[in-house]
Amino acid sequence: MVAGRAFSVSDTHGSAPVLIINQQFARSYFKGENPIGQHVHIGAVMGPGFEDPVREIVGVVGDVKQTVLDTAAPEIMYLPYSQIPDKLSLMGNSLLGVSWVVRTRSAQTVVASAARRRRL
Repeated sequence: MVAGRAFSVSDTHGSAPVLIINQQFARSYFKGENPIGQHVHIGAVMGPGFEDPVREIVGVVGDVKQTVLDTAAPEIMYLPYSQIPDKLSLMGNSLLGVSWVVRTRSAQTVVASAARRRRL
């Protein structure tokens, strides 16, 4: 975390919609402004079933380069899984795949093997 907070167990389907962005997203869309507390509306252009409420940015994380090292990191938004619309989850699982971020106090190897066994 660079600013704000991480997702918590209280970020559920019934709670206020939240979002974490990376630093590149903040640089691109909130030039010089503090993005924490700002609001973003995503998914509306994708049609019925993909509607998403306006989300509040609660955190900013560092950039991660996903494909090549010699270009800038892409703008990335992170949503708590319990707040992703069902149709978007289905599309993401079938077309794009899902990446999980797991925070633990246990040894990484113990958690990694348990996470690999877990299927949705």
